[in-house]
Amino acid sequence: MSCFLLPKRVLNQMTKAMRKFWWSSAKDKQGIPWIAWSTIADSKSLGGLGIRDLTDFNIALVAKQSWRILQNPSSLLSRVYKSKYFQKTSLLQAKPKSNGSHAWKSILKDPEDVEIIKTIRPSITGASDSTFWIHTKDGQYSAKSENLRKRKMVADSTCQLCGKHQETTNHLIFQCRASKEIWSMTPSIQISDGSWTSPTNNAGIGWTLFNTDGRIILEGKAAIEPVNSPLDAEAEALRMAVVQMRKLGYHIVTFYGDSSEIYDTLSNSHQASPSSIKGNHCPTYMKDIANLAKESNYNLGFQKVKRTCNGVAYKLAKEGRITNSGYVVRWKNNV
Repeated sequence: MSCFLLPKRVLNQMTKAMRKFWWSSAKDKQGIPWIAWSTIADSKSLGGLGIRDLTDFNIALVAKQSWRILQNPSSLLSRVYKSKYFQKTSLLQAKPKSNGSHAWKSILKDPEDVEIIKTIRPSITGASDSTFWIHTKDGQYSAKSENLRKRKMVADSTCQLCGKHQETTNHLIFQCRASKEIWSMTPSIQISDGSWTSPTNNAGIGWTLFNTDGRIILEGKAAIEPVNSPLDAEAEALRMAVVQMRKLGYHIVTFYGDSSEIYDTLSNSHQASPSSIKGNHCPTYMKDIANLAKESNYNLGFQKVKRTCNGVAYKLAKEGRITNSGYVVRWKNNV
């Protein structure tokens, strides 16, 4: 199959024998083909079994011969073909001959390729031509790469979104122009926390605002009037954070905190009326937050995170409580 193109009749007979072997339970018994052979011949990733299509496989192997002639002109096969069919030219310029062997006619380029080659612009600096298989990273042809190309599974490392850079994980998620446009539509991230101590009931609040790249845009902290519990301090921290985001003109924000009672309640009641928060330990704070979130020109979300994700906000809240500071909002220099 790697020397010349087999007749279609032979390939069909070989495929028929493969189908019969696959579906028959006995040697001379005709089986029932429950699934189309074309489906079985699909790759495993597409739901098939990866059994090769013999026609495509034959073409790929013969094409590999022409690639070997181009890449290894000193080989015996290359020298034989050159001396007989293209003594004064290259393989790409060889003309079809009526007396050419079937093997030669099998590897000779298609007429369609000639028109494609004519569209290639010559070098303006005199650089020599080179052969390059565009469907692989190293430019080398292989039967595997040809089969992948036919099945539209080309192993091309170029980013298919921008077509300019190598498609690494970092580029695809963060650096690609198309990815940046998607990230720009995502909401800002705000994390808040409260700090409380007994028996004085002194409390502080803190919050941080992150952009879509995960960088802190600004942060705030303050000491507040004594409250009855750490839960009240956290609820007040969230309420003040929501108010501050509105003052700064942020309309799409997702708020994160480590209190299950606060954030799970707000997340579940976000689709209901604020009156559904009656059973909470700090209903005043919660209803204020729910009312603000319900306004039509704001898109606010609430999610609970682990305590370990809330370290920066808690540190700010603790600083506000210990230093008894007024309300401080600070923009970060890296924005």
